[in-house]
Parts: sequence; structure tokens; C-alpha cells
Amino acid sequence: MLKTDKSEDFYNRLYRFARDCAVAVRGLPRTLTNQTYSRQLVRSSSSIPANYIEAQEALGKKDFLYRLSVCRKESKETIQWVRLILDTNSGETAVFKRLLQESTEFVLIFGKSIGTVRRGPRLNELIDRFKHEPII
Repeated sequence: MLKTDKSEDFYNRLYRFARDCAVAVRGLPRTLTNQTYSRQLVRSSSSIPANYIEAQEALGKKDFLYRLSVCRKESKETIQWVRLILDTNSGETAVFKRLLQESTEFVLIFGKSIGTVRRGPRLNELIDRFKHEPII
């Protein structure tokens, strides 16, 4: 798919988010539960920008939709791990609340993008196309 400045900016946001998740878990108490949740959070959050890169290099619409769907799925999984960390730790929660908010935004963004791609060309594009093509 076409790479734009907007997609580059969004990739950078996803990258920073994954980095912020990795940094945030370093400050958690070293318990077995936190280690498990932290590993899962780092895996799911770092998968989002990686799959977004794959979406930008998609071979076609189906591949693009699949990669965006994986991004949305990983964003939802990230929400799960952040919530568990918040619910099992009473210390500093501000950074994890911000991560929860941002991962929720990602789910909405990817969902909207998937819907837009599935709908295909916009009505105005179709009208313009038919203005220039003979109707038989």
C-alpha cells in the first residue's frame, strides 16, 4: 500500500508506544505475576508497529486488511495486559493509565481503517468515474 507522511507519523507513534510499554514495565515490582504480564505486554505492544510495517508493504487489499486486523487484535491484547497490571499493582499507575488510553485509541483507529478499506471507493470517486465512462 502507499506509504505517506501520515502513515510514517502513525508508525512513529506506534513505535514510541511499544518503547514506552517496555520502559514502563521495568519499574514494576519483580513478582512472578508482574514478570508474566510484563513479557506479554512487551510482546503484544511491540507486535503492533511490526505488523503495521507489514501492512504498509502489503501485496494487496486482502493482505493489507489481514495485517490491520492483526494490529487491532494485538492492540486489544495489549489492553488486556495493561488492565491486569493496573489491577494487580497499587503503585504508580499514571503511566499505565496513559498506555491503556493509547492502546484503546489504536483499537478504534485500526477498526475505522479496516471499515474504510472494506467499503472501498468513496461515493464521489464512483460518481466521477461514471461521469467519464460510457453507460452501456
